[in-house]
Amino acid sequence: MKRLIQNEKGLTLVEVLASTVLITLILISFFTLFAQGAKINITSETIVDSTYLAQKEMESIIALSKESLADTLKIEMDNKYGIGVLTSNNEWIKYEKNIPNSTEKYSIRVKNISTNRINVVVEVIEKENNAVRAKMENILIWEEDNQ
Repeated sequence: MKRLIQNEKGLTLVEVLASTVLITLILISFFTLFAQGAKINITSETIVDSTYLAQKEMESIIALSKESLADTLKIEMDNKYGIGVLTSNNEWIKYEKNIPNSTEKYSIRVKNISTNRINVVVEVIEKENNAVRAKMENILIWEEDNQ
């Protein structure tokens, strides 16, 4: 009997199967983590890109508000974005502008708060399902022409 135990070399089939199952489970969990990380990376990149586009458009509107204007806000915004549509509550004027080479568009809403204070909301919206990707809101003091 001692001789049979001493001559035992190699692994049994059960040991090989058990180690294969353990290695497979470990690898599957790592691959799941890598796939989830890649998905989060793509989502994060989309949010950062959309926020950049919203910030860029908001800065463009801020620059427009700093100019000394002889025309009203609506005329200036209509010249830049096309004819704005009054929303159903007659407070907001809404503009939409497509982003070149993109699947997104801008939605810009402006509302007079007082004589020269304007509430501006810039949204970056996905065209396909109208999901808001980024949103920025600001209250601007619109310069008036003092001539």
